[in-house]
Amino acid sequence: MLGRRIRALRIAAGVSQSELARETGIDQPKLSRIEDGQRRIQAEELLAILQALGVDAMALSDPAAFEEAIDRLQRRQRELLVASFDGRYERQVAAVAV
Repeated sequence: MLGRRIRALRIAAGVSQSELARETGIDQPKLSRIEDGQRRIQAEELLAILQALGVDAMALSDPAAFEEAIDRLQRRQRELLVASFDGRYERQVAAVAV
């Protein structure tokens, strides 16, 4: 259950296992086993994951907090995507204007 929630939060944040592993110092195979429920997570690993994803521990234990965290992470990803698209569009327009 905990591993599945961590995976869902990571995916909502648009972060790969490799990126989260790098950010937290947890090796990728270990992170994969945590997400699959094949390995218990240590307290310091959990804190590192929560910090890297920008969510609090309530997101893992409270269903409403979990859904709110998923929504917030997905909204942030959409905003980043739109900002990236807007930046590319502005550069293309500027290049055509020259």
